[in-house]
Amino acid sequence: MRMSAPIAIASGLLAMALGACVGTPSAPPPYEGQDLVGEVDADMLIGNWSGRLLNAPSGQENNGFTATFSKDGKAIYRIDDKQSGMNLMFEMSGSWSIDGEHVFIELDSFREVSGNALGGMMASMMNGMRDQMNGKGNVFESTSSRLIIVGDGGEANEFIRQP
Repeated sequence: MRMSAPIAIASGLLAMALGACVGTPSAPPPYEGQDLVGEVDADMLIGNWSGRLLNAPSGQENNGFTATFSKDGKAIYRIDDKQSGMNLMFEMSGSWSIDGEHVFIELDSFREVSGNALGGMMASMMNGMRDQMNGKGNVFESTSSRLIIVGDGGEANEFIRQP
């Protein structure tokens, strides 16, 4: 999921990270859902989430992710990279903020957490690109248990609240 601006929400950051990690060859098809949310309340994001990309390009496996948004503005994402066939798990951490209807994520670190040596090299490379992985997302749908966040590049991520 590629996002253009600085910082991004799970949606933006995640999509960006997935594209960068696995070399996504094409842009996602347009997301056809309607933007039903105006101003975002920070409390709607706080908690633990699992998610997936709703509009992955044709032929691209959909890597799942988990995200945690803390009251103190910290964010942690974990991505299970199924596409590479190397059983990699990545963790990204940073901070989140809200401005109007947008959620922003600023990445502080990117690391491989499954112990795969090649994954460690990839994480090192990705840390050099952290600033390019920041972005923003627009919350299109929101209930107490589900969010849909769409990045500037059109990537739509569904977040399901976890206990």
